[in-house]
Amino acid sequence: MKCQSRIIDIICLLLRHAEQTIRHPRHYQAVDTIVNLIAENYSKNYSVDEICQMIGYSTSHFQLIFKKVTGITIIQYQNEIKIKKARDLLQYGNCNVTEAALQVGFNDMNYFSRLYKKMTGHNPSEYLKRG
Repeated sequence: MKCQSRIIDIICLLLRHAEQTIRHPRHYQAVDTIVNLIAENYSKNYSVDEICQMIGYSTSHFQLIFKKVTGITIIQYQNEIKIKKARDLLQYGNCNVTEAALQVGFNDMNYFSRLYKKMTGHNPSEYLKRG
């Protein structure tokens, strides 16, 4: 019983330390840097490893920080930006679906269409007709 109590105390201490580490201002700055990088370079397909290497964090540590700060994973954020840009291109850019997908960094049209529908509730071609 004493051993279990001690283990629980240690786990609680580790969790408190992890929570404080994630709240560090440096982490918010790193997340902000990556958010801006992805938004400005939405047509590039950065891997999580590349992103973490750019800012000098380990992959597992930064993924935890990014999700804690933003509520979503790096890949989810990257895909959200790409799909929003594609939607804008379809609506305002005089592009067809293939052109929009390629401009935002998708080479696989089937994957693009599935992801687009999952995130917007519509097929890209339906959105094109609405615009």
